[in-house]
Amino acid sequence: MFLPGFGDPGTYKVSIRHDTMSASTRVVSALLPVRQLYPGGNGGAMWLSFTLQVPSVRSVPLAALFAQPARALAVVARAARRNILAANACIRKTYWDPPLHALHAQGFAARWSNYRYFALTPRRLAIGFQIEQVGGPQCGRAVGFVRYALLRPYLSGLGRELVASVRQPR
Repeated sequence: MFLPGFGDPGTYKVSIRHDTMSASTRVVSALLPVRQLYPGGNGGAMWLSFTLQVPSVRSVPLAALFAQPARALAVVARAARRNILAANACIRKTYWDPPLHALHAQGFAARWSNYRYFALTPRRLAIGFQIEQVGGPQCGRAVGFVRYALLRPYLSGLGRELVASVRQPR
């Protein structure tokens, strides 16, 4: 769609990240970077994620992977924050900036809404954070990884089954 007065009709682009995807005969899961720009807009770095059981195509929310979801979410939140702060200098810098610290700390808080973008990958759980959720706008969106070894004590029967069946897509 082209709007008069804007030279740009807007953009919607989904990209592939092989390290945030898996596919098998039991589960398909992906965390995909999206660029959504309205005409004349900027920013628009988002995530598209899904985890589907095969062959039923039933969606699997993150909480369903855990026998004790609230306890597991606290573990996921700590590990994702630690992983992102260790791997991303831009986020590390803005996270500790006093005026922004409280805001960005809330982006890592153990709330299901902060962890809604996720994927099961062959080696670890991938968590996507929206632009400015855990860092300044210059940092863009971020992805944190949580090793399955850390999560195994908290997995439900479904979680154990799906994690055991994830494979790198071909």
